[in-house]
Amino acid sequence: MHDLFTLWPDFTNRYEASQASLRTYRQKFDVFLKWLAGRNANSSAPIQAMEDVTRELAEDYARFIFRRKSTARKDIDNLRRLWEVLLPDLERNPWKIGLHLRTPPTPKPCNYRPLSLDEARRFVRASLEAAEKCDPSSPNRDARFATGRGKFEDIADAAVFAWHYGMRMGSLASLDWKELATWRRGYFLHVPPKTRFSKPWPLEIPVVKEVAEVLAARQSQRNDKRKSAAPSPLFPFLTEEYRRSQPNLATSVKGLFKCAGIRDTHKGRAQMHSFRASFITQMDEAGVPTGITDCITGHAARSVHDLYSHARPQALRKWLDKAIPNLHE
Repeated sequence: MHDLFTLWPDFTNRYEASQASLRTYRQKFDVFLKWLAGRNANSSAPIQAMEDVTRELAEDYARFIFRRKSTARKDIDNLRRLWEVLLPDLERNPWKIGLHLRTPPTPKPCNYRPLSLDEARRFVRASLEAAEKCDPSSPNRDARFATGRGKFEDIADAAVFAWHYGMRMGSLASLDWKELATWRRGYFLHVPPKTRFSKPWPLEIPVVKEVAEVLAARQSQRNDKRKSAAPSPLFPFLTEEYRRSQPNLATSVKGLFKCAGIRDTHKGRAQMHSFRASFITQMDEAGVPTGITDCITGHAARSVHDLYSHARPQALRKWLDKAIPNLHE
């Protein structure tokens, strides 16, 4: 019989591992012994030997450890290894248990919710108002906004791209004038950073009227300045902030949503990625084939497309009335 509370020297003599690994094993084994001591104190038949540990007891401990530690799987694997070393002839290792014991996570809503047209317009207005507060010559100057005019102006224009094309923040920050060289011909080529290595072919994106207006205004501003060496980002301040600190940029965007009175709902958070959800939702509501939408968003799998599509009740009612006849005429 192997006494659980005195077996450690025997294990270290039989198992070859680094001192750091042995310390980790000992820490995890001590957690089990502490739990077992508490269980024995309230039991009429305390367990002292390794041979007395049953699968039921192992499952009870697994439920306990799964609730309190994110590395619970490693704890169970270490105990399984300890039993394999000291009891190699055991018919069934009690620690060979599956992940089904983990408590199922609470269902979460969709990460990002779509925006209405009014909400998108309010967001752009809030971005421009924030930029105005950063301007020293503006009558609406706010001392709390020391810097950031260029960033907020970039976010306002980037929202136009996100609204019309469903672009991610990474794509907006990576847009370069070299990619946009053909915009006056009515299209431009863009390789999304997220799929640059897995699917390196460019998306051919049409230039709509509102986007063309943004590009024309930025082109004139760019021509007024000394042309710098490549690369030359379309949204330089947004790109700089994205590369420096994505969390800070996300916080700024969240603050603009708050200023615009746009809140999180049960459908998900209101963040820059909401523009992507809005684009796909509106394309679906208009009856646009999924393949057309995916040519612009770059989605390859239908399952990914479904994550972003949130048809609104009005659109659902329209399609239901059209497709499903009444049972009682």
